[in-house]
Amino acid sequence: SNIGTTIGAQIVAFNISDYAPIAMFVGLLLILLGKKERWKQIGLIILGIGLLFFGLDTIENAMEPFKDYQPFLKLMETLGNNALLGAGVGALFTVLVQSSSATVAIIVTLASQGLISLSAGVALMLGAEVGTCADTLVATFGRERPAVRTGIFHLLFNLTTAAVGIVFATQLAGFAQWISQLMGAGDDVARQIANA
Repeated sequence: SNIGTTIGAQIVAFNISDYAPIAMFVGLLLILLGKKERWKQIGLIILGIGLLFFGLDTIENAMEPFKDYQPFLKLMETLGNNALLGAGVGALFTVLVQSSSATVAIIVTLASQGLISLSAGVALMLGAEVGTCADTLVATFGRERPAVRTGIFHLLFNLTTAAVGIVFATQLAGFAQWISQLMGAGDDVARQIANA
């Protein structure tokens, strides 16, 4: 699940939201005109992906006024300077939206708008990996022992990796910048966060 989240972040960082209407249209056509159930299901998937990127584009446009809103910019600066606080905010936000993929997608979108620094994005992203454990733990209530063990392992694994990430947040950000340079992404903070 953690690897899947990183792949989703990479897709969002490529900023392919311009193609969202095309995906929605193709998906809708497959749903309406598909003769077999399989084509209708594929259409549903394509429509969902199109809606996801359309939603991210809408969020990006909605965040435009924050470019000049000093309290928000100051908050993002504070989160970048305090990795533990940033991770806490990322975890809390992820618990609220019930999806680390959505949180990371929003973080990458904020970075593409120039509203968030690499250090703040890394801190929030690390927190998202901890916050995503909440729905896993809820799913273990009333389940057999192997399910509970899986949920607890997921929490401990993500807590451990996030703690290591917070301790080495500066090095992680530097490594992400280096990887981004190698990949030809240059100073694109959105790509750097996705690579982190």
